[in-house]
Amino acid sequence: MILRILTIGDVVGRVGLSHLQATLNAQKKALGVDLCIVNGENASEIKGICKSDAEDLLLAGADIITLGNHAYSAPDIGNFLDDRGDVIIRPANFPAQNPGCGYTVTEVQGVRVLCINMLGTVNLAPLDNPFLTMERILDAQKGKYDIAVLDMHAEATSEKYAMARAFD
Repeated sequence: MILRILTIGDVVGRVGLSHLQATLNAQKKALGVDLCIVNGENASEIKGICKSDAEDLLLAGADIITLGNHAYSAPDIGNFLDDRGDVIIRPANFPAQNPGCGYTVTEVQGVRVLCINMLGTVNLAPLDNPFLTMERILDAQKGKYDIAVLDMHAEATSEKYAMARAFD
């Protein structure tokens, strides 16, 4: 079985959101996409994502929304992260008491997909070590997924490469 996953990087502002609203479902159909993961952390006009923008992304065709360092910029997103943790995830290495969760498992055509969101720490806020956090999640979810997908939101390309090599 071939599982087609479309990942879309930072959606920025109303222009980016409007473009996805106009085109994403048609593109998913044309490409035979089974799962669409969208980074929406800058979907609101200035930065961050508010509840209504997250809902618009989901209506546009996003199956899972990942976030980044601006995850909590909008005041109304915390409860939405708690309520809809199955479709919108914040970086897993944020403090555990923060609203939301850093991963979700979704089933697509009989395949259990573990989607993880992680934030790098080079030139960003000091958070939990993303490598150790990744190990903890994979250990905790062992046997509960068939494949894992990671959105590594980071400033340093070297940190992204290191994560890719460590967990390939």
